Amino acid sequence: MSGGRVLVIGGVGQIGRHAVRLLGTFPEVQSVTIGDVDTTRAELLAAELGDRGSMVRLDATDRAQLDLALAESDLVLNALGPFNRFGLPILTAAIENGVPYVDICDDWEATELFLALDHHARAAGVTAIIGAGLSPGITNLLAVLAARGYESVDRLLTSWSLSGASVEFEEAYDGHRPPGSAAMYHWIEQATGTIRVWRDGALADVPPLERLVVRYPELGEAPVHTLGHPEPITLPPVIGGVRESLNVMTGPEWVFDALRDTADRVNSGELTIAGGVERMANNTPPETREERLRLPSVWAMAEGSKDGRKVATAVRMAALPAHRMGGSTGYPAAIAALLVLRGDITETGVLPPERAIHPERFFAELGRVTTPAVASVDDLVIIEEEALA
Repeated sequence: MSGGRVLVIGGVGQIGRHAVRLLGTFPEVQSVTIGDVDTTRAELLAAELGDRGSMVRLDATDRAQLDLALAESDLVLNALGPFNRFGLPILTAAIENGVPYVDICDDWEATELFLALDHHARAAGVTAIIGAGLSPGITNLLAVLAARGYESVDRLLTSWSLSGASVEFEEAYDGHRPPGSAAMYHWIEQATGTIRVWRDGALADVPPLERLVVRYPELGEAPVHTLGHPEPITLPPVIGGVRESLNVMTGPEWVFDALRDTADRVNSGELTIAGGVERMANNTPPETREERLRLPSVWAMAEGSKDGRKVATAVRMAALPAHRMGGSTGYPAAIAALLVLRGDITETGVLPPERAIHPERFFAELGRVTTPAVASVDDLVIIEEEALA
């Protein structure tokens, strides 16, 4: 596509600013405009980009302001959460203005609302890639690689570790707010009520925080815990032949014990979501260190039939971008935007990463900005497989 003017909504946030910084390094990007209500910090971030950076005061709930900003843009990257509040109006405005769209939505309820706009986006000729961060995002593409060549998939897992869910605190941008608060709210919300997963070949609403024991090829067995996320909704229709699809977390068991207790209190009405966030934030680890097998920080695994055999295939990242969750989520979104601007993605509609993005092409770009940088996709994406008993 022609033009390289990118609007980043929520660009001064703990994830958005890392997308902004990476976008500012791409030759294909002519300019990056940071759309935010926080003009002081938006100006500060724009200054980091020099002549290619600018800002506009943008209230994402004001459709007139959105239309004006989109009229001057060739692509919009939406990093403004929570997506169940801000996502649909921004995506709708992008489609109706004919502007390609990328976001980092990790909310399964919002994802279903976004997918309902697929026919509108196709009719408008708009490419809208949703959930293009770490999880969802990288995890989806790892799952595509894990399930490649399978005749049928009995179980498809995407996973991320609690240790990788922390954000990098920057005084200039975060001094006015508790670090990680948005992520913590999302975590508690997706650990309460019911979540939507793919089970017995169809969508199903089930309680979160189900404890499962998985065997990771060449590593061994370890517990994992289910959480509400978009991957189980978007992956099965694309991959096909999937019996079960779940998103799971890994980490210390004492954290999940505390999270279950907190979730029970929220579900009963004893605590609000905010109260649950505060309770988990003040939780302290036990004095005795827990012995456990540590699984990779980000991975996907398929189990099922491949070449007539029952096997499990796991795919993990050998390296990720710097800056913790901010870089690991913001950089993939910036790369997805780059692929759209460069014309590597031409399909229109509301598309999860697995429908829009060629995995090897994406990981080749990601490897340039991981820490350390990894030149070969085969060295960046590690595939391990073993036969199932």
